[in-house]
Amino acid sequence: MEYKAVIFDLFGTIVDLQSEESHKNHRRRLASILGVDEVDLGPALHQTRLIRDLGHSGSIEGDLQVITEALGICLNPDQVGEATRLRIRYFTDYLEPRSGAIETIEWLKSHRYKVGLISMCAREIPHVWDESPLAEYMDACVFSCLEGLIKPDKRIYQLVCDRLSVEPGDCLYIGDGSYRELAGAEEAGMHSIMIDRGMKGDCVDKHVHTDIEEWDGPWISRLTEIIGLLGCD
Repeated sequence: MEYKAVIFDLFGTIVDLQSEESHKNHRRRLASILGVDEVDLGPALHQTRLIRDLGHSGSIEGDLQVITEALGICLNPDQVGEATRLRIRYFTDYLEPRSGAIETIEWLKSHRYKVGLISMCAREIPHVWDESPLAEYMDACVFSCLEGLIKPDKRIYQLVCDRLSVEPGDCLYIGDGSYRELAGAEEAGMHSIMIDRGMKGDCVDKHVHTDIEEWDGPWISRLTEIIGLLGCD
């Protein structure tokens, strides 16, 4: 099969998922700034995740207000500023390319594949994206919080195709299976490959529906395996 474009998921695909320890450290620092118990912050983050991923609040500061409303508290301007800066630093550091990511994407670009990204994310990611080492390689990016669309909605896959000027059937989608993204890509007309999550720890969001248990399609354990697969076309 010859493809014209390769579309990547972000978290767990071209950047590693952070460890549970890293998440706990961030939650602890955020809870301290907000003046709440860390035990209460976790459920509030989960409860508001879909709202934030859909971008309903319009900003990072708005997302913080959504979180604090779930906690039943109000923030002063200093707390908002400090919490916003913490979130920006955390997600800036999060966007470290996974091993093999740059090598693989450079190979794709050198062989005239278009490269796209679809990410389920809140406002922090598009805010810091241009500073990411990955940004310069992408021909089109779709962030759920900017589009008001989430995986596995067919429209989010069609949107990246439209921006790349390709048909879904000409696209290979690579993801770790979160949010049923692989099944969604297939239903949109793409061809999908699952990649091993490559976690640095044991951070698995048990509330996120994944394709992992049901997926019986192709999978890879390293991004560079894509070069071998496409190099045989």
